[in-house]
Amino acid sequence: MQEILDRLSRLGIRLTPYVIVDESPGELRDYDKTVADCEIRPLQAEDMHRVANMPHRKRDLEDVLSRLDAAECFGAFIGDSLAGYTWSRSDSIPRSKSRVYSLPLAADQAYVFDMYVDQDFRGMSLAPFLRHKLDQYLSDKGVHRFYSITAYFNRSSRKFKAKLGAREFELRIAVGFWSFVNADFLLWRYGNGNPLGTKRAYFS
Repeated sequence: MQEILDRLSRLGIRLTPYVIVDESPGELRDYDKTVADCEIRPLQAEDMHRVANMPHRKRDLEDVLSRLDAAECFGAFIGDSLAGYTWSRSDSIPRSKSRVYSLPLAADQAYVFDMYVDQDFRGMSLAPFLRHKLDQYLSDKGVHRFYSITAYFNRSSRKFKAKLGAREFELRIAVGFWSFVNADFLLWRYGNGNPLGTKRAYFS
């Protein structure tokens, strides 16, 4: 199904089903594993060349640097190597795929996104350890509710988040036809509440 959607997107027809997920620390804090010789810390502008030049995931340096205007990046180091990273932002949840709207966040809320662990360091439980440390860091700053977005057909990511106790509460679909129509529809509410007050549909 995802391959079909990708082919339609190349023709200018964008259909992107996704899930809004509540990953609040109350559900995720109980993680007692550690990763030996791993240092996790916030990354600064001078570290962005490491993010842009990860061996198996090259990024544009200017694009990565521009993210720091609204977001924070956290890196996991094994020795001198950047083994993985993740991002968070506290102003809003952007919806770049729907191109319609963003969800503003309250002072105690954050949007977490773009978790990546390099292929050479997988199998070490580094992703949940990095996320656990991010939870602690942001909780110390007064953030108590975390949100993320997951593609509906990205089953591995949804499974990983569910294992950590995250709650899916809305299934939505972003729809676009070339540059003429952009819309975002609520397809299903899972019964876990509606903490962000999201609407049923958005258009532009």
